[in-house]
Amino acid sequence: MKNWLYIIYIGLFGALVSSCQQSLDEEVQIPNVSGKAQISFTIALDDIESRATCDDNEDSTRAIVGTEQENAIDLSSEDGLKVFVYSTNGTLLGEVTNKEVRKIDTNEYKFNGQLVIENLTTSTLQCRLMVYANCIESDDTFDFDAEYIPMWGVKETTLQLAKGELTQLTEPIYLLRSMAKVEVKLDESIAEDFNMTSVLVDKYNTTGYVEPIGAGDAADTRILVLQDVFNPNASYDEESSPLLFTEVKDENGEGTGIFYVYLPEYQNIDGDGNELASAAKMSVSINDKDYLLEFKLYVDNTPFNIVRNHYYQYVITGVTENEVEVELSLQYQVMDWS
Repeated sequence: MKNWLYIIYIGLFGALVSSCQQSLDEEVQIPNVSGKAQISFTIALDDIESRATCDDNEDSTRAIVGTEQENAIDLSSEDGLKVFVYSTNGTLLGEVTNKEVRKIDTNEYKFNGQLVIENLTTSTLQCRLMVYANCIESDDTFDFDAEYIPMWGVKETTLQLAKGELTQLTEPIYLLRSMAKVEVKLDESIAEDFNMTSVLVDKYNTTGYVEPIGAGDAADTRILVLQDVFNPNASYDEESSPLLFTEVKDENGEGTGIFYVYLPEYQNIDGDGNELASAAKMSVSINDKDYLLEFKLYVDNTPFNIVRNHYYQYVITGVTENEVEVELSLQYQVMDWS
């Protein structure tokens, strides 16, 4: 199934500036039983002006860029960005501290931090870096109405644990958003004749899991197949449904007729691909009449789950007496959500 996998990447690069190097040289020598690693990140949320189509497969690497909200990391919070170091067998070794995170461009952040690990017998450490954005690592869940989208990523690497040494990864760390985006709009060809005033989803999970299935064993975010690490939290609450989509506003505050919502993962199909009785569905109001929208590929009526880091874009191309005609784009990308 085509999907919209928008992944932001975190590249580990850089060198310490001379003032920092001087400061390091002035430090007291660390005992042999401890290792201190200096780590510098550039967090890049690149704008790639391309998009996937319904013909793209699971390995597509094209995408649409995310909005500022979808790219945002909450720098005002201590939990805005955290990096934890685990051994390759899953033991937590420590958290990167003394951190400094600053926004250096529209879609770029710079992260500097330090890690001290006790009782080491080597100056190098094969480990896994776990990166969490907009969430608390100790909390494995988040609320559907979180102000910032939770994100998670992992990369296996080797740290240099010696005084004055800087670890620089040759490849980036990629982050997955823990939510999916659903968007509904009218095609320009019918926008003058029809007016869509609202969109809602009848069922959704009010809580989501930050990590995908198997996060503790993963060595690189990029190798995860999202359909295989699907991790929905069965937290549907009938009293909280339905959920109304938000309408995109233009610079003058006027509605654009484009509606969207961010959702935690939700299970619509069983293991054999059959639609469940509890499957979520949407309703759109056009010219004061409600029409049904489903989570399925309209080209062949194949239902699908709502999967993290996917962008489900519905474009309504026609309206008849009882139903709407839909073109559905499900897009996937290794660097941006599309």
